[in-house]
Amino acid sequence: MKTGLLLVVLISMAPAVFVYCGSMDQGQPIPFAGIFFDQMRFQTLFTKTQLGISGSITQIAFRVQANVASGLYHNGRVTLCHTDLNALNANFNSNYDGFTPLDTLTGAEIFVPGLANAWVTLDLTTPFNYSVSHNLIVEIRWFTDNGNDVPVWAWDPASGNRRVWASAQDATDGYAEHYAYYMRFMIGGEAVAPNSLGMMKASFAR
Repeated sequence: MKTGLLLVVLISMAPAVFVYCGSMDQGQPIPFAGIFFDQMRFQTLFTKTQLGISGSITQIAFRVQANVASGLYHNGRVTLCHTDLNALNANFNSNYDGFTPLDTLTGAEIFVPGLANAWVTLDLTTPFNYSVSHNLIVEIRWFTDNGNDVPVWAWDPASGNRRVWASAQDATDGYAEHYAYYMRFMIGGEAVAPNSLGMMKASFAR
């Protein structure tokens, strides 16, 4: 009979954390502008410095700026994509910068509560594996709504276009503008071996 030693490595996931990006300086109805528009395509840019960590993005959230009538936006889609651009162009697809976009939520009913400082939480059905080596594009599309505008917190970095939008969900080009957004990301850490109790020893015979 031979006796050996089996090493079993226990792998754990670093806990998910909330990452807050941007500042709350002003309200912007885009992308949840339903008074004059019945559809939307929207992109906004976050830098790797803002996000700070790699990991699986499982949830994103905007924050409502003012008390208004609630909004409901149908056929919602959330797309995330890496980019190495530091400012967005008017052409939506060119902003992907050669990276492959991922639809992380489709066919969604996006409810935006008309309550100041409420979070507009979007749970992603397909997580996005974010690498902090790159910047990030958050893209929102919707088609038809209940006719309300709901402003969300944003800020103006004063240089470099940080958003692009168009009043058609399938638009190829839009308006590139300076405005950036205050958003919250839930990001799970990468798999790591625990610092303690990381290995179990098991003897076996054969």
